[in-house]
Amino acid sequence: MEWDREARRLLKRVPFFARPRAKKEIESLVRGKGGNRMTARDVLETRQAVAERMSQVTQGHSLALCFGNGGCPRSLLDTTPLQERLEETLVEANLLAFLQRKVEGPLHHSHTFQVAVANCPNACSQVPIKDFGVIVQEKPAIHGDLCNGCGDCIKACREEAIIMKEGRPSIIEERCLLCGDCRRACPLEAINARERGYLVLIGGKLGRHPQLARPLLHMASEDQVVTALELTLDFYKRHSQKGERLGTVIQRTGWRELEKIFC
Repeated sequence: MEWDREARRLLKRVPFFARPRAKKEIESLVRGKGGNRMTARDVLETRQAVAERMSQVTQGHSLALCFGNGGCPRSLLDTTPLQERLEETLVEANLLAFLQRKVEGPLHHSHTFQVAVANCPNACSQVPIKDFGVIVQEKPAIHGDLCNGCGDCIKACREEAIIMKEGRPSIIEERCLLCGDCRRACPLEAINARERGYLVLIGGKLGRHPQLARPLLHMASEDQVVTALELTLDFYKRHSQKGERLGTVIQRTGWRELEKIFC
């Protein structure tokens, strides 16, 4: 299929990471009309069609995932079972009906209750800006009888949470991000995962008054994460006035009001 000069110019204005998908969308639209040449009008029509499609809200929540379960080398745990349980909980909450009652005017994606799961602390799924976020954590344990003092774990740790004591590495726990980098770097497997769990963060958002999500639970189990989501959704429904984001609700009620339901 051919592209005229003006159509190519407009396509180049699309961010590089979205350009292949945009190109495919435009060519599909033209092909559907029986054409084989892309014009500026086709580009603009496709942009309008995509914008309209994206503005349509078909459910009251979103669940963002990272690439961890697809083979990412930094993944600490297969979170598929947890993801399925979170999705079930969100569907049961029927947030779309709730938001339709609360929001005046049309619903937008900015109204939806946003959840994210990340398989490591890099949090590629943007956990810190979600209403409810989950990050896998891993507590390392060093086995001195296997360690030869090579220092590879110290080089791998970007938090400077490992120091050498008497020829053996020692972890400074208050600095440790629980990311698993030291375990992966050890050539002798002298470091293993002592414990794995989930960090639960709540109340993140962007918009006119952005704020990062705050940690609520550390090293939580899968059951505890699901229960935390259920309690958070109940809190959100009780205190939301006009379908505003959870972070806005917490700004109004105070963080302590949310903490009470977890005591």
